[in-house]
Amino acid sequence: MKRKTLAAIVLSLLSPFFAEILSGSTPPLEAINPITFLSLWGFYGSGVLLFHELWVRKNPTAGGIMLFGFSYGILEEGIFVKSWFDPHWVDLGVLGTYGRVMGVNAVWAVWLTIFHAFMSIWVPIMVFELIFPDMKREKLLNKKSAVFLISVYLFIGILMLFFLTHYIPPFIPWLLTLLLALLFAYLGCHFRFPPLRRNWPAKHPFIFGLIYLISLFILFVMVPYTTIPFFVPISIGIPLAVYFYWSMDSMSPRDLHLLMLGSLSFWLLFMDFIFELNGLLGQFAFGLGTYILLVYLFRKRYRGGGNFKREK
Repeated sequence: MKRKTLAAIVLSLLSPFFAEILSGSTPPLEAINPITFLSLWGFYGSGVLLFHELWVRKNPTAGGIMLFGFSYGILEEGIFVKSWFDPHWVDLGVLGTYGRVMGVNAVWAVWLTIFHAFMSIWVPIMVFELIFPDMKREKLLNKKSAVFLISVYLFIGILMLFFLTHYIPPFIPWLLTLLLALLFAYLGCHFRFPPLRRNWPAKHPFIFGLIYLISLFILFVMVPYTTIPFFVPISIGIPLAVYFYWSMDSMSPRDLHLLMLGSLSFWLLFMDFIFELNGLLGQFAFGLGTYILLVYLFRKRYRGGGNFKREK
C-alpha cells in the first residue's frame, strides 16, 4: 500500500473516532456494529478528507481550517441530520427549549458547529500531522478519488436527510442554512486572519487549549441549566472559537500540538470519565488510552527539541 493511501485511510478513520466514539455520541460497543462503523467512516471519513484537501490546496491557514470546519458542522447538523431545526432531536436535552428561536435550536446550532469544526476537522488533521509529519499540508486526493468521496459523502448525507428521522425542516430556513455552509466553504478558500498584536495563547498553548474546552463546556453545557439568557453563551462562544483559531497563526507545529493536547485533556480525561460513570462502558478506557498514545507520539516527534519556527 502506498504511503499516501495509508495516510488518507488513517485521516479518514480519525474523524469518526474523535467526533463520534471519543465524544460519547456513539459508544465504543455500538461503533463495532459493521453498519454503524461503515456509515460513520463513510460520512466523517469522506468529509474530513475533502475538507482537508480544500484546505491544503486553497488556503492552508488558521482562517481556512476554521471556516472549512464551520462549513462541515453546518452541513452535518443543519442540512443532513436537521438537528438545527428538529425540537425532538434525541441529543438536544435542555437545548430543545433553551435558545430555540423561530424554529431553530440556536444555542445547539452554534455549539455543534464549533464542536464539529474542532473535533471532526481540526483535531483529526492535527493528529494526522503528528503521525505523518512528512506529509504535512500534502495533497492526498486526485481527481478520481475526490469525485468518489464526494459521491460517498452526498449519498450518506442524503440517506440521513430522508431516513434518519421523519422530521421535515422548514424549507426556507433549511435552504438558507445550506447557503451559509457554502458561503463558509467559499470564504475558507480565501480568508486569512490579520496578525495578532498580542498572542498570549502562543506562549501557553497547552493551558489555553484546556481553558478553551472548559469554557465551551461551561457556556454550552452548564449555562443552559441556569436563568442566564440564551444569547450570552452564543455571544461569548462564537468570538472565543474565532480567537482559538486566530491564535494558531503565530504558533509553531509543536505549539499547535500542545494546544491540541491541552484541549483534549479535558475531553478525553474528564468528559470520557463522566460518560463512563453514566453507563457508556469502555468510554474512559478509550479516552485515557488515546490521550496516552497522543502524548507518546508528541514526545517521540519533539524529543530533544528542534527547529519549531512558524510554518506557512
